Formats: sequence, C-alpha cells, structure tokens
Amino acid sequence: MFVNFVKLPHLEYAVQVWNPYFKKEINRIEGVKRRATKIISELRNLENDDRLVKLNLTSLEERRLRGDLIEQFKKVKNIDQVEWHHPLNKLSSHYGTRSHNYGFEKQLVRNCIPRTNFFTNRIANFWNILPREVVEQETINGFKNKLDNYFKTNKTDFTGYYSATNPCTPLEAGV
Repeated sequence: MFVNFVKLPHLEYAVQVWNPYFKKEINRIEGVKRRATKIISELRNLENDDRLVKLNLTSLEERRLRGDLIEQFKKVKNIDQVEWHHPLNKLSSHYGTRSHNYGFEKQLVRNCIPRTNFFTNRIANFWNILPREVVEQETINGFKNKLDNYFKTNKTDFTGYYSATNPCTPLEAGV
C-alpha cells in the first residue's frame, strides 16, 4: 500500500524534468515519505534511515540518479528519440581505455545554478564512470539490474548528486 500511494506515482512523477535542487525543496519531498513511513506502527520508533532499510526504500537522491541514468541509457540506445538543441560532445579517447564508448563531456557552467542542474550536466560524472558491463547492456531491464548491482557493490554515495561539481552548491542555496 505504501508503494502505491506514497512512493509511486506522486514522488516519482516526471523526476527527470522536475528536479528540485534547493535543500528546502528536497526536504519537503523527503518529508512526505518520512511522515508516511511513521504511520506504520512497527516502524514508528525507528530512525528514518532504518525505516527505509526495513521497507527496502531508497533516498530521493538515489531514486533520481537511477532514473536519470535509465533515461540516458534509453537515449544512448535510441529507445527514446531526443532532439538536443546542442548535441552532446563525446568524450575523447584520451580519458581512458577502461571506460565505455558512450561517455560525453559535461558542459562548462559558471555562476548559473539552474544550468548546472540540466539533465546532461547532472548525470555526466555518474554516467561516465559506469563500467562497460553496465552501459553496454542490450535491454532496459538488463541495464537496471546491472546498475542496481553496481550501486550495491560500490556503496555509491548519492549525497553529492546535486552539488558534487558546483562550487556554488544548490544544497546551500535556499535553505
């Protein structure tokens, strides 16, 4: 019941397009889930992180990153056709031979928080470090399974997803 009414579809609707980056917006969204998990009497006295583990739920940042990477996979495999205003620049081969062939350059952004939060700028660092066996899957479900395994085995830290490369971090603005 929790998954049907709280997690999906309300908190997951159009996350690749509507992606708040101010801490107060993120906290409001997470607050919905936090309050909903407290309704379950057996979990009421647990900390929020413990409730999420018991319910097998992930953080907002992890869900968003996973969704963004799935969307990028669809674009790379031409499952979703996207007309980019400015085509993505492929990473040149001097970045390393161990990476996959679908890497792209991140747009240089200065003093523009909203542009830092553009889809391609948001995911570039995470997409480019994914191993070849994850990115070169043939199906969406294969990609999702490999991506989930990668997250579990590499203990990925999602807390910097919105601000890892921006000196003027969105998480500090609008607190």
